[in-house]
Amino acid sequence: AARIGWLTKETGGSSLRSRLAFSRSRSGGWERVLPLALVGVPAVVSVAALASTALLQPLALIKIDAAGGDLLTLEPWRLLTVALVHGSPLHMVFNLFAMDLGARLVQRLYGAQRLLLWYLLGVIAASLASAIWSPFTPSVGASGGVFALFGIALGAEWAHRPLVERGMRDALGRVGGLLLINIMLGFGIGFVGGGIDNSAHIGGLLTGLIFGVLVQPTR
Repeated sequence: AARIGWLTKETGGSSLRSRLAFSRSRSGGWERVLPLALVGVPAVVSVAALASTALLQPLALIKIDAAGGDLLTLEPWRLLTVALVHGSPLHMVFNLFAMDLGARLVQRLYGAQRLLLWYLLGVIAASLASAIWSPFTPSVGASGGVFALFGIALGAEWAHRPLVERGMRDALGRVGGLLLINIMLGFGIGFVGGGIDNSAHIGGLLTGLIFGVLVQPTR
């Protein structure tokens, strides 16, 4: 980014573009910390919640309370905190491994600020989709937000064809197939009475696709 800033300045290019490039070159700390935080914070909270159901209960996405009332109207934070807790160690490890890959893909394309904003919006959209289609089924996990991140990367690749290194393009090529398999597997497990929240997955994925298609990558 610093080299781009100097080249833009020396060749008489836009002063705004050169300032943005210099600013980006100085933001390395935030760029490095955010993907780690997106994985580390849910990992710590999930481990604590797995050890104590008293912590899991107020953070999970419970839509209808015991009396049949709309719990999300009274406790809207559950739309976001659902991404901090998981149902099992395997569930947590799988989601956070995928989160690490998806966060790095999106950050390479759009930067840290949009990564954080769009991830949070993806979690909310996934939770709302789950509340609409499965109102009586509690949910946990960050998979809705993870699907949103992969949706952003796939939408950007399909609509804008960003110039990225070969390793990232190979990763993007595999993501679409993995998401499709995951959704089909979720429908199959749900058909026999499993616990995969496909509505949250699809809600997050569609939200991410919209962001990726409508907004051109800045990197």
